[in-house]
Amino acid sequence: MTDVHWMGPPAPARVLQLLRTAGFRLQREPGDHHSVALVFTSSPRQPPSPPGGGLAWLWLCSAAVPAPARTQAVLNGAYDVLSL
Repeated sequence: MTDVHWMGPPAPARVLQLLRTAGFRLQREPGDHHSVALVFTSSPRQPPSPPGGGLAWLWLCSAAVPAPARTQAVLNGAYDVLSL
């Protein structure tokens, strides 16, 4: 399993199961062994802050994210933005 730093509210059950099936284990506490962070929000209004430490990150949102917010997240360092 590959550990992934999960930030935000708890992962939806469906997302958690898909990530586990793909070989990922979500960790709430940051660690030196993480290569990526998944930043989860329920609101698309404001892009989340980057996790810091040079960690690659993706923004996952439970709602559709408008283009300006997606663009801002990428400008803030997100590799991608996914609406769940």
